[in-house]
Amino acid sequence: MNVRDPGARNKLLAQSALVVAHPDDEALWFSSVLADVNKIIICYSEIADRPDLSQGREAARREFPLANTTWLKIPEAGVFNLADWERPVVTASGMHIKKPKKAVIYETNYQLMLKLLRPLLTGCNTVITHNPWGEYGHEDHVQVHRAVMTLAKELQFDTWYTNYASDRTVGMLIKQLCGFRNRYLTLATNVELAAQLASLYRKHNVWTWYNDYLWFHEECLVQAGTELVSSPCPDYGALFPVNLLKVDIGTIAEPVKKQKRSLWEKLRSQMRR
Repeated sequence: MNVRDPGARNKLLAQSALVVAHPDDEALWFSSVLADVNKIIICYSEIADRPDLSQGREAARREFPLANTTWLKIPEAGVFNLADWERPVVTASGMHIKKPKKAVIYETNYQLMLKLLRPLLTGCNTVITHNPWGEYGHEDHVQVHRAVMTLAKELQFDTWYTNYASDRTVGMLIKQLCGFRNRYLTLATNVELAAQLASLYRKHNVWTWYNDYLWFHEECLVQAGTELVSSPCPDYGALFPVNLLKVDIGTIAEPVKKQKRSLWEKLRSQMRR
């Protein structure tokens, strides 16, 4: 069910919180609600083996224009691209991580996230967060989704997630959503605010996405828990519009240092070889 009624949007955002994994995720995937949620929570910011990025994110935090933002400052586990995205295995804390030492840190982060988020989400009617497949495919995004869903059962709030996916996560999306009937809201993106935040992150060299990225005109928020309509699934699946991205994981394997060429320019260069 597609809902464009402004009244539905206002109801969604009453007593609401937005929970994202990393600084810049809020601008990339949630600009349509960013200016109107009651609170914004950014989970990760410190990176143990990248003090330059930790310092850059802290500098961006000090200049962040949205005063209703809480930064949990959980150190990243460094698990990007350490799940098997061809045969993804979802766990209680996110995804199965191939490196055992990293997996331990990842699990510890999940428990810490639950502890820190619980008091911040108590009393919320709606929590908006990452989708079950981690947008373009980030293990931290999936972990944040799992943590929010765990707390939703405990604290009894509604959860909504994004409609972004990529060429490497669309299979996971379809597998999870086959036979679903979803309630979703179609909202206009706030490109001006998103670009303002992107400029701030670029200023401090902590923008992790493509420099010439063009935002979609609209994005959807999908209500979790409205999906299953029958068991077993019918042959057809009632999905929702998907903002589909094509990504080169090699160019976003970690937050980038200063770069003279944009990530897309590097990608084009590789394609011409």
